[in-house]
Amino acid sequence: MGKITVLEEMAMGKAAAKLPKGTKMPDPKIDLGKPEDELIKSIAIFQKSREELEKKLADVQNACGKLKTAIKQESAYWAAQKFGLSGDDKSAKDASKIICDNLDMIGDKVDKAIKSFDDLETTIEKIDGSDLLPWIK
Repeated sequence: MGKITVLEEMAMGKAAAKLPKGTKMPDPKIDLGKPEDELIKSIAIFQKSREELEKKLADVQNACGKLKTAIKQESAYWAAQKFGLSGDDKSAKDASKIICDNLDMIGDKVDKAIKSFDDLETTIEKIDGSDLLPWIK
């Protein structure tokens, strides 16, 4: 006889109740114990890895936030830069704009990375495997 899961045992009990009195319920053909045990171990390993990944992901998200702040500060510095030229010299404004535009482009890439990491975090939270465990053991 194979190992019976909780849900399988419940289903067999309900099925037996529908059969005429005295009918013998056959034993399960397949032993679900070994694959269930493997699943439980795999989920535990996955959950540990997920927790580690969440910590690393938080580090990456924090680093992205710091870079984004630094880019804004650097852009403000360059936007105010006069390059030692007088007042409203157009070449100074043009040079500042080139640098600020480049920093904005980098900031946009960081924003996309932040969104990707946020999406990854949401996905990781959804696939913890705990919804499988209640019917196993």
